[in-house]
Amino acid sequence: MINNDLLASKAIERLKLIEAELTIIKSKANEQMESLNTETEELKTQLKEYYYSLPKNTLEETKTLRLYKIGDSKLQEKIQEPEFIRDEKVLIEEARGTNREQYIKIKTIESFDWANVKKQIILQGETVLFENEVLKGVTAKEREPIFEVVLK
Repeated sequence: MINNDLLASKAIERLKLIEAELTIIKSKANEQMESLNTETEELKTQLKEYYYSLPKNTLEETKTLRLYKIGDSKLQEKIQEPEFIRDEKVLIEEARGTNREQYIKIKTIESFDWANVKKQIILQGETVLFENEVLKGVTAKEREPIFEVVLK
């Protein structure tokens, strides 16, 4: 219990030592974390290179995932659907001009019923077909799969 200036002074000195020690420990921890993060990224890059060097027939594949199992872990890439770059005005004009007004949602402003149309489109590269015609106002931009290492 601190009940005089001498004990208070000693407590303050001890606090200063603790603060200095904490600063050193935090600095070392940050350095170690940085080093481990760098090593983690390097290992993931090497695993990704290894994954892409494997023959395609060694990978398990579903509609949205390609993976390679190693022990109880796996190297996998998630296949992303393309990013659709849409021009609302062109889509609305196209819907009106081709007698597809049911795909125009009327709110306070007009917008194209993309959610409904998207279910029915067919992709040919970057070209989007809807009801066997090129759908003007939208382009399919391919996206890279997402690679990840899954550890257990």
